[in-house]
Amino acid sequence: MIGSLPKTEINLNSQLPSTTVASALRWAVEVLAEAGVETPRLDAECLLAHAVGLSRLGLYTSRAKALDPVWVEAFEELVGRRAGREPLAYILGEREFWSLSIKVGPSVLIPRPETEVLVETALERLRQLTVHSSQFTEKNKDHQPSAISHQPIVVEIGTGSGAISIALAQELPEVYFYATELSPEAIQVASENIERYSLSSRVLLLQGDLFSPLSLLGLEGNVDMVVSNPPYIPRGHLSLLPPEVLFEPVEALDGSVDGLYFHKRIIIESPRFLKPGGWLALEIGADQGRAVTCLLEDSKEYRGIEVVQDYAGKDRVVLAQKSH
Repeated sequence: MIGSLPKTEINLNSQLPSTTVASALRWAVEVLAEAGVETPRLDAECLLAHAVGLSRLGLYTSRAKALDPVWVEAFEELVGRRAGREPLAYILGEREFWSLSIKVGPSVLIPRPETEVLVETALERLRQLTVHSSQFTEKNKDHQPSAISHQPIVVEIGTGSGAISIALAQELPEVYFYATELSPEAIQVASENIERYSLSSRVLLLQGDLFSPLSLLGLEGNVDMVVSNPPYIPRGHLSLLPPEVLFEPVEALDGSVDGLYFHKRIIIESPRFLKPGGWLALEIGADQGRAVTCLLEDSKEYRGIEVVQDYAGKDRVVLAQKSH
């Protein structure tokens, strides 16, 4: 965590037993809007639904319902945290990603919608591999080949909450994943998410710096794809980020001076593990497409370099194949 903002001292209503769902929402929207929260209505609804154990739809069918003082107290605390600009995902303890509920906390980066472009890009290439793999397995099913020997292998560098590997594994039941992460606290969160979706048999978590946990596993030259959303914020820009982002772990944001420290390392180290023709897929900042492309070109290890844009038309993913 880079830092945090002071909590806002607030009071919901002096007549707690008579507070209704509708009036509580009106109050929360005003408080959050005044605090500068971008989506005060949505956040107020999510927080109240969380406090009282209802869905957001349930709130609308219970607008006149009086809230128990215990619920009001809980809601008051939640709104205070959000007014202090703590991320909504941390308060609720989860974030939706790829239509999956991913547990999050202060030890992991909150998955962004933009990162789904990385998942989409990776899926497009990996589905081509799994078709070939399925055909191979069908032809050789009587020989009982080792699962790792012929099934596609993906390495995710810096998995954080595990969201990317989990999303890919849900879509690709034939693929095996090795997900590395330096932070032991993040490893714990990722482990819980992987267990939630019963993926422990295909997503192996490894603690360590980038590729170092893979060095003794015999994966050299056997990996079909390396995928990563590495830290890419230039260090000098960290203090300019929105207040919510300042609650997230700095090690998941800080890309050193130019924002490309981890991209450089991954580009250099990936060829050792990738098969010839294997893919490297990296998330990037909106202004980093050309710089990362140049890094790939200068390495002489890659071909077919492509920059993929997100739905806002901004550069978001760089994709390349190992050339030999």
